[in-house]
Amino acid sequence: MNSHNQGWPGFLDLLDSHPEKGLEEFYLFVAGLLRSSPPRMMNSLSKEDKEDLIQDIVIHCIQDNFRVLRTYENEGNAFAAWLYFIARNKIIDFLRKSGREIKLRSNPNPQELRWSHDTSRNREDFGDAVNIARKCLEKMDEYCRLLLKMSSDEFLPREMVMVLGWPAEKAKKVSNDLGYCRKKLSNLLWENGLKIEDYLV
Repeated sequence: MNSHNQGWPGFLDLLDSHPEKGLEEFYLFVAGLLRSSPPRMMNSLSKEDKEDLIQDIVIHCIQDNFRVLRTYENEGNAFAAWLYFIARNKIIDFLRKSGREIKLRSNPNPQELRWSHDTSRNREDFGDAVNIARKCLEKMDEYCRLLLKMSSDEFLPREMVMVLGWPAEKAKKVSNDLGYCRKKLSNLLWENGLKIEDYLV
């Protein structure tokens, strides 16, 4: 398979002469890239949704005789960078059209956390911390929980507003709101006896 960092992948030269071969190589490229190095916005999706998105991205690029795929021009940018741009837009469309809420898990399992090998604290202590954090999150409004969830999935404010379907100029407001929500959560944790710095290792 071609390198993800190349400028002009060979399958682009097969679209007219050997379209089936070109499609096969393009699919392998897309699947390999998005499975090994997915855009951060895919972090919030299930494995099944990620696979569905890969299919959607491939179909989007190849329909109408490879119409979208043929628009790629090698101007010094790697083909992978161009594909990431296509994927990002499709992910945003997917999140918008799915109409589903991005929700926090109602009952996180402390055993699923990654534990530091050199920590001297008991796992039960962290379990209590998770329960306290969950209760504090439940006290926050849905908007704050949504922003915090997207932030944990590494969405940037400008990406959050696109998913929410808001105009781009709202990104500054979302950034400010996110800061407020983080501070509010920190205060709630403190009021409930949870000092984050005590758990840093």
